[in-house]
Amino acid sequence: MSSMETEKTRRSIYTDARVENARKNIERYSWARQTRDSAVAAAEGFLAAFGERETALGETLRSLIVPQDIPRTYQLTVTDRCPVCGGTVNTSAWETDPLRHPWKVFCPRCGESYPKNDFLAYYRSAMDEYGVFRREQADPAFLRNTDPAFKDRGEGWCADDGLGWLSPP
Repeated sequence: MSSMETEKTRRSIYTDARVENARKNIERYSWARQTRDSAVAAAEGFLAAFGERETALGETLRSLIVPQDIPRTYQLTVTDRCPVCGGTVNTSAWETDPLRHPWKVFCPRCGESYPKNDFLAYYRSAMDEYGVFRREQADPAFLRNTDPAFKDRGEGWCADDGLGWLSPP
């Protein structure tokens, strides 16, 4: 373990008292049992998606937590139009599925996915020894449109470096 890492040794959000209260609620109330059952079912589905491979699961979970200097994790687009169908899309309406399609967003009108580059490869190319994204280390070779259906639109079309893609004027 490096000097930048620490090992977690105890719960930090749910105190013993809160856990005990939740257990009592589960015994007493059907709504609490339903909440527990729903959370357990969701967790089982999540684990099943990874075949309970702890390493793959841990790596995936860590990859979903990104630094603040990648604004695409805050706001999906600065434009309100899909580059393919041209339909107006509310910024919060873009669809995501981070487990099956990490780093992709989908137009809710036509279903087209963005960005058109391999953002995960770009992101990984910029990781330092502590697992922190360092934009200055990123490999620009991953800023290419790799979608064969849109090769005619140019190498940089809808390629995202984490700062977003701006359409040509």
